[in-house]
This record gives sequence, structure tokens and C-alpha cells, in this order.
Amino acid sequence: NIARCHREPGIEKLVLRPHVPAGLDWAEAELDTVRGKVKSSWRKLSDGRVEYSFEIPPASTARLELSSTEEEPEVPSPFQARRTLWETRLHGQVEGGRHTFVIGRKG
Repeated sequence: NIARCHREPGIEKLVLRPHVPAGLDWAEAELDTVRGKVKSSWRKLSDGRVEYSFEIPPASTARLELSSTEEEPEVPSPFQARRTLWETRLHGQVEGGRHTFVIGRKG
């Protein structure tokens, strides 16, 4: 899911909220904006973790909202974790550029 931040005008701030359903091994999406192309993708790794990749246009920022079914997943920088009844939500903000994160524990 690629969306603009509703609290901010224009497309300078984005919200990326990929959904990883059971039965699907990968997905990718892109959106052309006046600031450049936004790309979001994920793929399930053979060890059970999920690799997320994002490309954010220069002069833009993105709030990333990732999910994990683990109660205590490894949380890479710049993320903070919040546990709900069903999942752990990881929230973080990144500047323009390419970013890759692997979420989950091997095994």
C-alpha cells in the first residue's frame, strides 16, 4: 500500500504499508509522483523472514508500517515496535533513497 500522508499537503510525505498475506510469496508496487517514482516490494525468504525494499524520491520522506506475526521480532533501526492482539507493528521513517529491511527471525 503506497499512500500520501493525509496530514501533509502534496506528496512530500508518504505512508508505505505493505501487506504480506499467507499464500503469496512476493509482491511489488510503484507509483509515479511529481517528485519521482515510489517503489515498494517484499518477498518471503526461505528462512521464514520477509525482505522489504523501498525506493523513495529525493526530497520526500516515508513512514514505513510493517507487520510481523512474531511477539518479539528483531527490530532494525529506524523502527519501533508496538504489539497488538494479532501482530507486532513496526513503525519507522526514512528519507529519500533506496532502503532494504529484513524482518523476522531465522528459522
